[in-house]
Amino acid sequence: MAEVPAALAGLILLVRLLHVLAAAFWVGGGLLFLYLVAPRTGTVGSELTAQLGRAMSHSVSVFLLTGAVLVFIRIADPNATGAYLVLLALKLALAFLAFLLVWRGGAGLPPRLRAWPESGPRFIRGRVGLAAWIGLVAYPVSLLMQQLIESG
Repeated sequence: MAEVPAALAGLILLVRLLHVLAAAFWVGGGLLFLYLVAPRTGTVGSELTAQLGRAMSHSVSVFLLTGAVLVFIRIADPNATGAYLVLLALKLALAFLAFLLVWRGGAGLPPRLRAWPESGPRFIRGRVGLAAWIGLVAYPVSLLMQQLIESG
């Protein structure tokens, strides 16, 4: 990354930290729901599920806001190559798909994805699980992006 003043570098570091924490909470919260909450509550309408959903909603808001800031910072970086931009597009597509899976019960998705709880593999168990697994796939893409920027 080009040389930036220390205060700005600190702010960028804070944005990156918030982005990573929000992503970890989003994916981790999805996996927590998938493997611990849902099997024990027997219903999606429980108070614990509602509380977890609200907390994850806040983490998604932080994730989207910090992600937007980071996109502008990274595409302005002279080390942002074509390969980096392709990986960025892939990561954005994965994040968008994961977001759509859980937002408003998957409204606007093709019927096959909306019906994922009935048609998906048992280890994924529904749209929340699929979104969490998509988040896990997006993580190595982020690592590759970081490597490209730092090696450029």
